[in-house]
Amino acid sequence: MNKNVVKNFAIWARKSLIKEVSDRLLLIGITKDYIQEGVRYGNEYEDFKIGEDKVYRIFGQDIEKREILVRKINERGFDSIVEEGAYTWFNRVIAIRFMEINNYIPSGIRVLSSLNRSKIDPDIVTYFDDLDFYVDREYILRLKSENKADELFKYLFIEQCNALNEILPGIFKNTNDYRNLIFPVNLSNENSFLRRIIDDIDEKYFFDNVEIIGWLYQYYITEKKDEIFKRLKQNIKISKENIPSVTQIFTPKWIVKYMVENSLGRFYIENSGESEFPVELKYFVDAEIGNADFKNILPKDIKIIDPCMGSGHILVYAFDLLFEIYKEYGYMESEIPYLIFENNLFGIDVDDRAYELAYFALMMKGRSKSRKFFKSRNIKFNLYPIIESNEIYESVLAKASILDNDKFCDVKYILDSFKDSKEYGSLLSVKKLDFDLIGDLVYPYLNEEELECMKNLINLSKLLSSKYHIVVTNPPYMSSRGMGEKLTLYLKENYPNSKMDLFSVFIERGFELTHDNGFNVMLTMQSWMFLYKFEKLRKSISDKNTIVSLLHMDNNVMSIAFGTSATIFKKKAIKDYEGVYNYIKYEDINASGEPFNFPISQNRNSKIKLRSFDDVPGSPINYWISERAREIFREHKPLKEYFEPKQGMATTDNKTFVRYWYELNKSDIEFCSKNHDDVKEIDKKWFPYNKGGDYRKWYGNNEYIIKYENAGENLINFVRSKYPRISDPEFVIKNRKYYFKKGITWSLFGFKNFGVRYKDYGFIFDVSGSSLFPDQKYEKYILAFLCSNVCFYLLSSIAPTVNFQIGNIGDLPIIINDLYLDDITRLANRNIYLCKKEWDFYETSWDFKTHPSIEFRISGRLRDSYENFYREIEIMFEEVKRNEEKMNIIFKEIYGFTDEVSHEVEDGNVSIRKIDEKKFVESFLSYFVGCVFGRYSLDYEKVIDNVDDIFKRSYRRFYPEKDNLVIISTEEYFGNDIYNLLLKFLEVIFDRECVDENLKFICTSLGFKSGSYRENIVNYFLKDFFKTHSKIYNKCPIYFEFCSGKNNGINALTYIHRFSKEDFLKFKINYLDVIEHKYEDEILKFENIYENEKFLKSKKYKETLILKLEECKKYNQMIKAVSEKSINIDLEDGISNIYEKLQMEGDFYNQNIFK
Repeated sequence: MNKNVVKNFAIWARKSLIKEVSDRLLLIGITKDYIQEGVRYGNEYEDFKIGEDKVYRIFGQDIEKREILVRKINERGFDSIVEEGAYTWFNRVIAIRFMEINNYIPSGIRVLSSLNRSKIDPDIVTYFDDLDFYVDREYILRLKSENKADELFKYLFIEQCNALNEILPGIFKNTNDYRNLIFPVNLSNENSFLRRIIDDIDEKYFFDNVEIIGWLYQYYITEKKDEIFKRLKQNIKISKENIPSVTQIFTPKWIVKYMVENSLGRFYIENSGESEFPVELKYFVDAEIGNADFKNILPKDIKIIDPCMGSGHILVYAFDLLFEIYKEYGYMESEIPYLIFENNLFGIDVDDRAYELAYFALMMKGRSKSRKFFKSRNIKFNLYPIIESNEIYESVLAKASILDNDKFCDVKYILDSFKDSKEYGSLLSVKKLDFDLIGDLVYPYLNEEELECMKNLINLSKLLSSKYHIVVTNPPYMSSRGMGEKLTLYLKENYPNSKMDLFSVFIERGFELTHDNGFNVMLTMQSWMFLYKFEKLRKSISDKNTIVSLLHMDNNVMSIAFGTSATIFKKKAIKDYEGVYNYIKYEDINASGEPFNFPISQNRNSKIKLRSFDDVPGSPINYWISERAREIFREHKPLKEYFEPKQGMATTDNKTFVRYWYELNKSDIEFCSKNHDDVKEIDKKWFPYNKGGDYRKWYGNNEYIIKYENAGENLINFVRSKYPRISDPEFVIKNRKYYFKKGITWSLFGFKNFGVRYKDYGFIFDVSGSSLFPDQKYEKYILAFLCSNVCFYLLSSIAPTVNFQIGNIGDLPIIINDLYLDDITRLANRNIYLCKKEWDFYETSWDFKTHPSIEFRISGRLRDSYENFYREIEIMFEEVKRNEEKMNIIFKEIYGFTDEVSHEVEDGNVSIRKIDEKKFVESFLSYFVGCVFGRYSLDYEKVIDNVDDIFKRSYRRFYPEKDNLVIISTEEYFGNDIYNLLLKFLEVIFDRECVDENLKFICTSLGFKSGSYRENIVNYFLKDFFKTHSKIYNKCPIYFEFCSGKNNGINALTYIHRFSKEDFLKFKINYLDVIEHKYEDEILKFENIYENEKFLKSKKYKETLILKLEECKKYNQMIKAVSEKSINIDLEDGISNIYEKLQMEGDFYNQNIFK
């Protein structure tokens, strides 16, 4: 199955259905903004005005349905009803599509398509006389004669749904309601939902593959999930209505098999006395078979629940294995489905849509086993959606007051339990009561609506208060950050050890639902296995339970961007039991999303006792580490007992207090502070700020600064005002006494390695750049250890989730061996030196001196500079790598490791960045632009401290542009445009006779294969320079680009540090007005040229000039208006804010000022 095809269709289908449903509502006078009053003619029909001269008419029962629809919209909102209508018809259409392809429609007549592939009309339209349910033949023939194909299909489709209600009431509910009015039928449109489900999704995807129902649903809600997560980033909590969309993750079939085979399959083997399962279990692992805790249990007594069943995929496979068990016991195959549904399978979901699909999937599974399955009208199911008691609470309570006090209290308890129950789902814990008696007593007093709701509440109560031999689920994943207030409070009170995420709470809830000695099977995020915040949960699991087996999956194995684990827990503590642990990497998965084989023998698989995890601090489930590693953790002190890692500050508002250093003048930053006490005497506001950053070792990532004037007085006051309950700002502005000290820092996140670096004096550090401050003697020894493969191996055993917290670092076992101290210190110092040197080659370093093209110049050819620099980088790269490998060998010796840890360093983990021609030339052109604006100079090293000093300096070789503007133009109208300035720059640095050769090198390095040098270089500056510059400067570009529009009428770079409102006027007068006149003059030259073939190029050129002129004139009006405004630029506001502020000046004209 091509999942991309299915995904693209489902995402499109939701948008299409929402539009089609909205269009249907528009016909009956309903939009999001208003509800039209129709003109009614008695009870016969009602008219709605569409546009100026059209009328849409509804008749009879449709008038009443519209009234109900309007009431629903007023109660729940327009968007909610549209969404409901869209998914209702989506569910029903995909259900019927599945049934017709598998020949499960009782009449055998296709509803959506035809067996004749060349025929567009569905077979139901052609063969309506052969249907097995009543239809109005006269009405059908009239619609046919009037050529009303859509109305005809709508009628037949709805009648088919009503007929299916008799055999599939869980999904085909009575359709004679308001939803009929918004059925999105449009057969004549090739791009309609009903046509594209036939054309886009291959029939083979539906054939005998009920799994497709789950995939379609997961993909259907993709965009809604994205919208909700986007709002979560704006601190909008996830409401109970949106929890299903956010948390539904479909479980791949092979993982379902692993979960069910190693729980239900194992349960059967343990308790039946058989040595193996009746059929082959592909993913059954070789774990020790336990005692027969439920010896000789009969098939009908096995209870399995999925408390978060989604579309029912897990229960479907449990059905398959139960079917084989019943067969083994001699039951008639035609009777087995009924027995399974009535006795064995139980399911709950908070999502009504998912419940419908789970119900449908299981019914299809029953039908696949028996052709007569649908003929039974009393199939008992134990699947339920979570419903709330809110709407019936008061009325039922009033009617129950007639009961005796005990039974009244029981009714009230049930109603109370399910108040706002969509918030909690299956996490609701319900005590055991005599629910049948309660129902018998209260049902006679209830109306139809109350009765249906109360019956469902009692059925849910039975499920939630029972125990099961097997609990198996893929629970919702949602961190506490996204939870609403009610859910947060409920979890805090009931699940304090696991409240951090819904998946971890469901691990605990699973044990509550499981019989003693039963299996609790959870597919969850991997974080519970390792993170410190789940330590109490791990402890409670290991004290009372056993891990029979665990399938650990790498990022993206489940098509989601994080690691997961499928764990088979047994609710029984079995001493010295060795669980089986298997690992699957993304590379182990084939195109169908399944492992090439299982288990993967070369992966980190193991058998290990649960108590062995206690050797490592926090008891992480690090099943793969060697016995020697566990011994090291047991016998050696952790790093924190020598030098305790310190967490950095959280400003709580980085947008206000944190900047990249290059956003300000360098002279505004204090780089030389050594301790916190001296800061009050410094009159500068900004200080270097260590914020972690990307993976890099030894030295670097020095990019940020923080506003910390008067020893952080403003920051402290801000924190106190934002969090008035915090009496001590140390709660967020942590460890101030360590600010500005030299030490060791690291990046909080790291996917493939641990980025640890030396930092010199002068830094404050962030929570993402937490730090360590060893004694001078052991500083480089500790740094070298943290940069070693030995450290990463040990660290990965306690923090394999790419998040390196201070607790993880502090728990690393340290072996200090003075015999190797000098060698390690020497090698570490050398790597620090080399990595600092390499960091400073680039202009985003505040210690950047000059471009490598100048530092490594050996001739008049730019290529020679590149090749010389390239050789230097290669030498540095190899030396850093070689030094790291030497240190790895030493630390392997110190720690006694052999094969567990390699001394080799992969090229991708060496922190010397490789260079190529393109990167070199791009950086050269960036340096050139900096020299044009006076940020850099050929006469002075380093970035200028303050732009106010640019024209106070004397220049011998290359003088900066006074206008703070450099034109980028394909036309040669300005002598000081970007191309001419580059020519001059090349002549100054290199030999004049080499200019052509250097231009050729620049153009070929940028990827140009033809065209003139001028065309190529101008094209680079027009199309790529700003994009590259913005990327290098982390979306905080210091050079802005004036841009008149897509025709490039005029483009110009400006240096934001020098920018003032006068620059708008300079730009207008000196360049924009001039270029308009130039264009006008050029256009006049072509007025009398004959428009024949000879002059086609001239004609096209003239047309281009006309477009540029029109664009410039419009742009000029805006620039003139903006130049007359009072605009003040303060670099401390931050470049992104300045950029946004200036761009907003153009919003009035619906045009951007800058690119």
